[in-house]
Amino acid sequence: MLEAERQRIAWGSPTMSVLMMDLDHFKKVNDEFGHAGGDAVLREFVRRSQESVRKTDLVCRYGGEEFVVLMPALSAVGATQLAQRLRQSVANAPAGLCLISAWIGSSVCSRRSSSVISATDRALANSQPW
Repeated sequence: MLEAERQRIAWGSPTMSVLMMDLDHFKKVNDEFGHAGGDAVLREFVRRSQESVRKTDLVCRYGGEEFVVLMPALSAVGATQLAQRLRQSVANAPAGLCLISAWIGSSVCSRRSSSVISATDRALANSQPW
C-alpha cells in the first residue's frame, strides 16, 4: 500500500501524510491483564482509530504496539488535525480493560521523500506525550 501511494505521488498525485502511533506503557497492560487483555486493548484502539480517520485512510499495525496511518492527499495541517482527533478518541474512554494513550508523530511524503516511514519514526521519537 505504501509503495503504491508513493508511486502515485511520483506520477503527480497530491502528497500523502503519514502518522505513526505508539501506545504508552503497553507492556504494563500485557503484564497486568495478560496477552488476551492486551489483544482486546489493541482491537479497541484499532476500532477507534478507524472511526476517527477518513474512508480513504488506512490504519495498519506496524509492529507490537506501533501503528501507522496512511492518509492520501492530506496536508500537514490536515494530518495534525486528524492526529488530534485520534488522540482524543483514544483518550476519552477506557479501551476495554484500561485507559490508554499514545504518542503520535507525523510526516508528509512528497515527490522528493525517500523514506516516509523513517521520517515519521523520527517524528514519533521526538514527540512528547499528548
